[in-house]
Amino acid sequence: MKTAFPEHDRNRYCIIDATEYEEHYATYFERKVKQPPNDPVYISAEEKSVEQLALSIGLATVEIFMGLRPTHHLSPWLSQACYRRVHQQVQKVHEMVNRTFQPPASSGPLQPRVHPVKARRIILQKVSPKAYEACLIVQDAQRARAVALRAEFLNRRWKITALDIA
Repeated sequence: MKTAFPEHDRNRYCIIDATEYEEHYATYFERKVKQPPNDPVYISAEEKSVEQLALSIGLATVEIFMGLRPTHHLSPWLSQACYRRVHQQVQKVHEMVNRTFQPPASSGPLQPRVHPVKARRIILQKVSPKAYEACLIVQDAQRARAVALRAEFLNRRWKITALDIA
């Protein structure tokens, strides 16, 4: 019995005997190879969960600085020291904005225009067995910002221990 299979060029086919296919080519075409853990395409469940955490915290932090979300939304996922630091920075930003921006006297109350905040890119790196560092590029309607954070495994869950926005 003869069979045909594509060679390197997909438009050309090679016709060989079925026994020759079984002896020489079947192992090449039909082998089931698992992806090695250091293959860049392979992502473990732990990396996936930390990446999702970093993504959601990064987007939420930018929304907080824009005034679209309250600060306490981050409290379950941030360490106490990190939460205090972020809360202080947000208060400083809002005080500065309230001092410098005066709405026109004739207009009614200002309604913030809600713009979708999107993550353009995320890079995640494992720095120790129980810690990851991530960098996100987050874009809103006006500008792109970089968000850097560190996630550590504390008390049987992932917590953000350092967070910076540029």
